[in-house]
Amino acid sequence: MASLKSLRKRYERSIENQDYYGAEQACRMMHHRLTQGKKQTNEDIEKALSILLDASVELLSRKQAQAGTALGLTAVKHYVDYKTKVTEESVAALQKIADTFDPTSGNSLEVRREKLRLLRASLAWSSREDCEGFPNGHPTLNALTARAAAEVENYELSQQLYLFSDAPEESATFLYKYASEHTNPDEYGLVLTRVIIRYLASENLKDACTVRIKFSQLAGWSSIENGGSGNHPPPLGNFCELLVKLCQLEKGAGPLYQKICMIYKNELHRDDSIAPILARIGTRYFGIQPPQPSGMAEMMSTMLRGMMGNS
Repeated sequence: MASLKSLRKRYERSIENQDYYGAEQACRMMHHRLTQGKKQTNEDIEKALSILLDASVELLSRKQAQAGTALGLTAVKHYVDYKTKVTEESVAALQKIADTFDPTSGNSLEVRREKLRLLRASLAWSSREDCEGFPNGHPTLNALTARAAAEVENYELSQQLYLFSDAPEESATFLYKYASEHTNPDEYGLVLTRVIIRYLASENLKDACTVRIKFSQLAGWSSIENGGSGNHPPPLGNFCELLVKLCQLEKGAGPLYQKICMIYKNELHRDDSIAPILARIGTRYFGIQPPQPSGMAEMMSTMLRGMMGNS
């Protein structure tokens, strides 16, 4: 059985000879040797992880996207297996790997997909309770994964992840870029509304403010912040500005909230997903309970559920 020292030499020799498959296998054998022994120490576990992280960066720096991703994913699995806590240090190690991907090497789309695959696994680890993670994953990893999703044109995933990131201005810039490339200016208000209400429903008022202001600046809209200079925003652009301001007030603003929802109802009804989110916002910020079904409607609903259950 090869010693750890000889495996290290094999790894270095493989790198020197550009035998990247051999380098990957030597790295895996070193990791196995350190983690599968009967007398494991914390030092062995940390050393095994360090080998994976360093080798992943090394291979990616040499434009070996698949091998580098494979070792990066093994490092994430190591995090999970050993319940590595979600700390700035452990996140930074994964960010270093992600930053080493070179989208200009080989099949650039495939490289970007590999990067997204690694980051989605990293994000999943950072949401684990047994690793003291965040309910929606670490904010930095959300931002990195959102950016990677946008790079492969998975815009829906990107928008979803930016909601839980620590990069609201980047979120707004991405959103404006998406709107300008895939819609027309008349649709910008609807694009912004879909995102702003999700920030608010997630009780992230601060980032909702930042995203709205930045998007308005990029779109050249007039607003309170710029003293009214600029182009007149579309109706839902105005709605977003009023909505955020009312959420900042909270107490006593319920009637005004209901009023703006009525004023802009025709625009809001263009997307059926908006109404239930606005109902949650009404409850959370203004104490407005959603309307309950009438007695007859409730009875009919119960009958239908019973009929469907018996069919």
